[in-house]
Amino acid sequence: MRSIKSAAIVAAAFFLAAGISRAFEWPSRDFNSENLRATFAQNRNGNFIPSQIFREADEVTATDGGRVTIVISEHQDCASWFESTLGNCAIIAHEDNLVSVYGNLDAESADSFSKKQKIASGVAIGKVGDSAWSDIPNSLEFQIVDTAKKSVLNPLILMPRVSSMQDPALDGITLENRLGRVFELSSTRSLQAGTYRVYKNRRDANPAYGTTLYLNGTELESIVKDTLKMEEGRLAISGIRSYSADIFYPDSSREFLGRIVIPHGNNTVTISVRNNLERERSLTYNVQGN
Repeated sequence: MRSIKSAAIVAAAFFLAAGISRAFEWPSRDFNSENLRATFAQNRNGNFIPSQIFREADEVTATDGGRVTIVISEHQDCASWFESTLGNCAIIAHEDNLVSVYGNLDAESADSFSKKQKIASGVAIGKVGDSAWSDIPNSLEFQIVDTAKKSVLNPLILMPRVSSMQDPALDGITLENRLGRVFELSSTRSLQAGTYRVYKNRRDANPAYGTTLYLNGTELESIVKDTLKMEEGRLAISGIRSYSADIFYPDSSREFLGRIVIPHGNNTVTISVRNNLERERSLTYNVQGN
């Protein structure tokens, strides 16, 4: 079990997760992709969502065997790490310093779950409630935390593949310079040489899992939504540098793809996005650097 989980995490980092047997199961027996209400690293009130949010989950099951470590009540004050934003919440410790977190349980489920010491994979934990700070009724907030690396993992890298996941959208590409001026790449043929942030139209229904930027055939930056780490008190995603949610989602219409440096001369800019099944979309533009 330990080697399988470690292999899955390493493989995901190199986009080889498709060939690894997952160690975790989905926390809902009747799961399908339509149950996903919000996905890992999407925007919620100016912060990254560290969870997969399942609507209509009803019965919640343990995703892997482990030991119950914490049960938090929605009115409990002593557990400030998760606080009451997750409402009634149960936490299971697994191998490899991983823990799974089940938020927004009903009060009865949380009470009964707290009496268990060990729990097996697939065992029913209880029912979903409306105890969390969420505008999504009857939804499960599920997290996987790496306590050793002090990071939150995208559950998709450890779960069984879901073939019905939508392809990522790629449109509305814009570049933003250091002064905040925005250029639509489809109608821009020349730009002042310099550094730009690259954005696409934001699509919460089918967000990109990974993005890569190329300049003249050379990869400049790749960002994968597999891990969130705390940086200066806020969750951040890493590319060449760490990016907070206010950079990733500067407004309601844009999503950050990475940074690019446009040099003088004729340049070919290629932008690629993919989902966790490695289904990919790309766009290429010719840009003159002045």
